[in-house]
Amino acid sequence: MKLKGVKAFETILTEIANIFGVDKVIIADDCCYWENSNTIWIKIVDDEYDKMFMEFVSERFDTGIGSSLLIGLLHEIGHCQTIDEISDFVQDICDEEKDRIEKEIKDTEDWNEVRRLEWQYFNLPDEITATYWAVDFIKNHIQLVNIWNKRLQKAYEAFLRINNVVDED
Repeated sequence: MKLKGVKAFETILTEIANIFGVDKVIIADDCCYWENSNTIWIKIVDDEYDKMFMEFVSERFDTGIGSSLLIGLLHEIGHCQTIDEISDFVQDICDEEKDRIEKEIKDTEDWNEVRRLEWQYFNLPDEITATYWAVDFIKNHIQLVNIWNKRLQKAYEAFLRINNVVDED
């Protein structure tokens, strides 16, 4: 099934990301930032992993902030903003650990083990640095973030509506 309104939603996400020098935001099945293309891929439908990430952010940074869509976008922008702070050596280690964690998650059905592995992932130097940047930005620009949050929520609800999707929350 081809989703309607994807380009319009991507335009809103891209407008926010452009402020930080990101060229494009694309709706995808996962979130990531690729430096060489200066593009962010972001998922817009929450799953259990997003809920874990929001729980992690709340616990680690002692804050409850916005929607998972906005924190996810700002986290990926955080990668863009902090990429020069991570040495190639440390990034290589992070990438190796991500591969290990991904493999271990695929090999287990124990939800507590998955949660433990996800927390390892969230605490990797490149990931925690990007999350810290996002949380710091939110705390220091709360009025702007609230405007973005409302705009994204409205766009998300319209996106769900035109695609006849019922939000389970």
